[in-house]
Amino acid sequence: MTSVLLLAASLLGTNQVIRSVSELEEVLNDPSPRTATFDIEATVASKPTLPYDWFAISDGNAFALLTDDSRSHLNTLRPGDRIKASGSIAYRANATLNCARANRISVLAHNPPPPPAHVTAVQINKGEALN
Repeated sequence: MTSVLLLAASLLGTNQVIRSVSELEEVLNDPSPRTATFDIEATVASKPTLPYDWFAISDGNAFALLTDDSRSHLNTLRPGDRIKASGSIAYRANATLNCARANRISVLAHNPPPPPAHVTAVQINKGEALN
């Protein structure tokens, strides 16, 4: 019985706190519904875009998309900004994907934008440059 409960808890993702962009990317790319919270530091890689206020973040190893639920940073975030973000993962059934919804974002530093990545056409065609 205990193993069944542990399996159910792990499948639901209960009490999972995501601490890195790599972990966040893994959860967001999982096609099954997930529930978790996140508390991460990352670098903004793109400005928020409408209509969903999505913006890309990176930790140098992975990329993920966040949405600013508070809508308080839509006009102030820019690529290169170092942020601390916390929130939760929500499953959007109509889009069949997991979404990272930040309810708290703090700008830790304004830095210059990261340099563009150098990729080849072969990497793009293989999907290697999408992360």
